[in-house]
Amino acid sequence: MANRSVRTVGLVLVAVAAAGCSSSALSPAAATSAATTAATTTTATVAATPAPPVMTVPTVPSTTGVVIPPGAADLGLGTYIPVPAGWTSTVDNSVTTVTNGAKTISLQVLGRTAGESPIALMQEYVNGFDGDYTNVSYTPVKPWFNSGDAHPVQEYVLFYVTAGNDGGPDLRGSISVYQRGDGLSAIVDMFHRGQPDTTPMPDALFQPFYASFRAAPPLGAYAALASPAAVRVTTAHPSIPVRGLAGFTAATGFTSIGTRDGYGGVSNGTEDWEVDAVTGQADINAALASAEAILATKYSAVTFAAPIAAADPQPGIHRLNLTWNGTYTANGKAAQGTITVMFDGASKNAFALLDSWYSTADNQRPYAAQALFMWESFNASYTSIP
Repeated sequence: MANRSVRTVGLVLVAVAAAGCSSSALSPAAATSAATTAATTTTATVAATPAPPVMTVPTVPSTTGVVIPPGAADLGLGTYIPVPAGWTSTVDNSVTTVTNGAKTISLQVLGRTAGESPIALMQEYVNGFDGDYTNVSYTPVKPWFNSGDAHPVQEYVLFYVTAGNDGGPDLRGSISVYQRGDGLSAIVDMFHRGQPDTTPMPDALFQPFYASFRAAPPLGAYAALASPAAVRVTTAHPSIPVRGLAGFTAATGFTSIGTRDGYGGVSNGTEDWEVDAVTGQADINAALASAEAILATKYSAVTFAAPIAAADPQPGIHRLNLTWNGTYTANGKAAQGTITVMFDGASKNAFALLDSWYSTADNQRPYAAQALFMWESFNASYTSIP
C-alpha cells in the first residue's frame, strides 16, 4: 500500500505476493471473480492511497563487496530487485517502490533481531497504515514457505482488501514477511487497484530479489527461526469472527448484530449480512436446505429461485447461490436477498452466507458494493471449513 515503512529495511510489492521461490502465490480474495458473487458491484470512486509506514533502520554490518547489477534497485544490506523495461522505481523514506502502472511492489529490507517472530514484524508494519484507511480487511497471517536448508528462509503472508469511497473493494493485495535466522528481513507489499487479479509477481523481478536475499552477507550469528501458527493481526477495523480464524470485516456503515461460535452477523438497518456454520451435512444440497431453514426463522412466505452452481471459492470447497423473496416476519415488510453456501466435501461442514434487505421500488440491491467487500473479506479468511 503505497509508501509505508517499517523498522529496519523496506520492501514493498504490489499485486499478489509470490510464495517463496516459486513466485506463484495468489490472493484468495483475488481468485474469486466478482462476476460469480451473488452481489453485483458498482463502479468505485477511487480513494487516495496513503504512503506505507517507514520502519527505523538499525546499525548493521557493512555489505561492502556486494555488486548491484546495472539498472537494479538497491534495497540495502546486499539485496536488490531488477527494474525491467516497462517498470519504474522510486525510493521514498527507505521504501523502494517498483511499478508498471497496474501493479505496484513496495519493498523494505531490514536488519531485525535474530529469531524474531514474523507476526511481530507483520503487526508492526500493519500498525503503520491501518488507521489511514476508512476500512481494511486482513486474512490471518499464515506460514507460506520455508526453504528447509541449513540457514533457511521463511515467508509469512497475509492478504488484504481496502474499501473505496463507495464501501466496496478498492485496493487488493498481499504482504509478505521474509526472514533469515540472522535477522535479515524483508517486507513485501504487493497490491493493485481494480478487479481481482491472480497474476503473481513476475519471475524476472522475484527470482533475482529472492536470490539476493538468500546470498546477502550475514548480519551476525544465526538463530532458530520462530515459526508460529496462523493468527490474525490486531486492527482498528470491525472484525466479525465466525469459527476459528474464519471471519470477515464489517463494511462501512454496518455494525455487529451478534457473534458466537459458528455465527457472525452485521446490519445497517436496511440490509443484514450474516454467516452461519452448519456441520455434518451429507452434501451441498443438504447444506443449502439447512441454510434455507435458518432463513425461515426470520422470514415467512419465502419463495426460492433455483440454485446455481458457482465457481469454487477455494480448492475442495463447492458453492451454490440462490435468490429469494419473502416477508420479514417481525414487521411484515417485503424483503429479498441471497443465500450462498460453501460446502467442504472433506469435513462435511459448510458456511451459509445469508444476505437480506428490504425490497426497493426499483428492485435493486441497495448496498451491493459493501456486500462484495464483506464477501471478499470472508472468502479469503479460510481454506477449509472446520
